[in-house]
Amino acid sequence: MMNNNFSRSKDYYNRMVNLDPNNKEYKLRGYNGIGSVELRSTSTEKTNEGRLPYLSRATEAYNKMLAIDPMNAQAKSQIAYIHEFEASIKKGINPNEIKGVITNVAGQPLPFASVRVKDTAAENLSNNKGEFRFEIPQGSEVLIISATGYKSQEIPITKSRVYNVKLEQ
Repeated sequence: MMNNNFSRSKDYYNRMVNLDPNNKEYKLRGYNGIGSVELRSTSTEKTNEGRLPYLSRATEAYNKMLAIDPMNAQAKSQIAYIHEFEASIKKGINPNEIKGVITNVAGQPLPFASVRVKDTAAENLSNNKGEFRFEIPQGSEVLIISATGYKSQEIPITKSRVYNVKLEQ
């Protein structure tokens, strides 16, 4: 784990958990290791959204420790830390920010495609790689994606913040 070989570390700790089904000590050490690996893995993730699944898996491992030993202070402490970490991450995630990539049906990026929120003036253009990112007004319902020479598409806005769209000519 110290060499950032997280996959191998998780394999090791999973073997420890499964070594002897009746040995609580092995299970506790294994789940603690798995939780530690997941927490450490967050440091390699570049986006806040990408850190959340690691934190969820770490919480799951520490909860398994508590299922074996409900008074385990280390597991309780780590779960409290994870909840604080998640809260700080979620503060950095803007619920009204959307992003995505606009391509043609062949998968080639469409630069300068329009991403507009229907019935508003909110609009942004994709960059040279077809990527876009911008904040939409709260309560927005539909995106209109268009590019010169391509059929426009109306995309319903859901809880997803990522909209990858393929336009037909």
